[in-house]
Amino acid sequence: MKNYIRATSLQGIDSLINELGGDVTTLLSHCDISVEFSNLESQFLEYRDYISLLNHCAQQLNCSDFGLQLAARQRFDILGPIALVAQSSTTLGDVLAWVVQYLHVHSPAISIKQTPAENANGVLLSFDILLQPLPNIAQVTELSIGLMVGVIRELTHEKWSPNEVYFPQKIAGNQRAYQKHFGCYIAEFKNLSGIVFDEEDLNLFINTRDTPQFETSLSYLKAQGEQVVSLEDKVGQLIKPLMAIHQCDNDTIAHILGVHTRQLHRLLSNESTSFVKIKNKVRSQLAWHYLTQSQLQFSHISDLLGYQEQATFSASCQRWFSKSPRAIRNAYSESARTLWRP
Repeated sequence: MKNYIRATSLQGIDSLINELGGDVTTLLSHCDISVEFSNLESQFLEYRDYISLLNHCAQQLNCSDFGLQLAARQRFDILGPIALVAQSSTTLGDVLAWVVQYLHVHSPAISIKQTPAENANGVLLSFDILLQPLPNIAQVTELSIGLMVGVIRELTHEKWSPNEVYFPQKIAGNQRAYQKHFGCYIAEFKNLSGIVFDEEDLNLFINTRDTPQFETSLSYLKAQGEQVVSLEDKVGQLIKPLMAIHQCDNDTIAHILGVHTRQLHRLLSNESTSFVKIKNKVRSQLAWHYLTQSQLQFSHISDLLGYQEQATFSASCQRWFSKSPRAIRNAYSESARTLWRP
């Protein structure tokens, strides 16, 4: 099971399903999920099955904000040993460093990246799903961002609030309700999922908790190893959010990584790749996702991918997929999954 997630991520879903009038066993069985809710800590499930379950629940229970409602029922402790170790920190920045470093222990299918935001002195904390091709991620992104915001508020004694929340899709429910929940502006159709806040917030003191399990949890995480990310993967993870805020160039990437632009080029060359090749790969993956999982206008997709002209985007699609954007969208349906994917 390569792209697993710990079953603790199902925390609260049984009670939510029951309250919405659904049958827990039936809904989970439909997505090939079978767990013991009394012992989630020792169980795992496929991340794609987890995404499928959230989407299925939202549809069957007629609850467009199912993911967001589930987020309100979950706590930091779903991350198990990561949460136990992180809560020994004193500042929000330290907590985030632990989570970024060891989130792969909870699920190797997801990552969190901290990068500069578009506004001066801002931080963008982006949530990335590493599956390719991407399925319908609307519910899981709302859950993940909702949980991130809720956890940070709890850790900082409600002294923190985001400036903006980014979603890659249109909010299915009432946007005012989402703005009330997050307490900030909700930006739809962004190139990523994430939250933007002031850089100085990284110095906020958190609700530190010393537990007897700290040493055991730390030893366990160290045994699993820190997340090993190649330079190519690091650059790819940075390109996606920066492309959305029109700051995606090799100089910016090099600055974030703390190297000179020429050095970045040499290091990537040692891995038999380049900035242009990586950016092209990220663009093709995002293009496929937007064309098959959304009804975004082609001009909007072109802009999200950083193209100056829609014609250039169309030419790229022909090069990647041997089809025009319109042909891809027209051909793709729930049953037409034999199309070539990036």
